[in-house]
Amino acid sequence: MRKLQEIPVAGEDNFYSVLLHVYQLEGNEFWELDSMSHVEKCALIGVEDQADFDVMPGGVFHSYQFIVKPEYMIVEETLACNV
Repeated sequence: MRKLQEIPVAGEDNFYSVLLHVYQLEGNEFWELDSMSHVEKCALIGVEDQADFDVMPGGVFHSYQFIVKPEYMIVEETLACNV
């Protein structure tokens, strides 16, 4: 797996922002990633998903969404403020 690009995406308001990470997959990585849990995918790229209820009001948290296709994986990283 090779990281190709980071794409900043503006948030709709001042309470969050989104960053897309695009990875190119090689060989059988698609099948391996497709069978992994969300926690395992986070560990693979070295991040930890946080729930908004784990953060005090006014605190900042990260959440991650994974889109896995045969040729690539897109990780949507959301940085948000718990209000």
